[in-house]
Amino acid sequence: MGCSRRERRRDENPPVGTVPVNYEPYTIALLDTVAANALQNPLTATGDVLEAGRKYYNTFCVVCHGVNGDGRGYIVPKFTMPPSLLSEKLLAWPDGRIYHTVSMGQGLMPNYRQQVPADKRWAIIHYVRALQRAALPLPEDSLAMKQGHFSFLDDEPDTAKPVLWPKR
Repeated sequence: MGCSRRERRRDENPPVGTVPVNYEPYTIALLDTVAANALQNPLTATGDVLEAGRKYYNTFCVVCHGVNGDGRGYIVPKFTMPPSLLSEKLLAWPDGRIYHTVSMGQGLMPNYRQQVPADKRWAIIHYVRALQRAALPLPEDSLAMKQGHFSFLDDEPDTAKPVLWPKR
């Protein structure tokens, strides 16, 4: 009894030089921080981009880095506390360096290239920058937060509910 056409194709290797649909190559090497620092965020920090960044941050990052980005996520103290996103070191990192770390992983942090699409990784960077400015606001930020009644403290996802992403 012969194999069906579908079964035969599954066993064959893809043609040389082809790539899967929606494949986005990431060519910067793990330790190439110079190239990573040169990456520029292609997204503008609009409300929709920040909303997407918040949703993805609350899904993939909050468990380690915490609601405020201070490194006090749900897994601490069971695991080693990750770096605070509010530290002077990370405040000084360009967006590209943070993107590279999210893409390639670092230390105990896995890479998120497969789980988080590139545009959502960039959106997360914008949200991290918003968390940094919320924690260390400039005078004009404090006024805008007060006038707009903004608070990142109410962004903590309720893990008891089936829907983890806040509706705001």
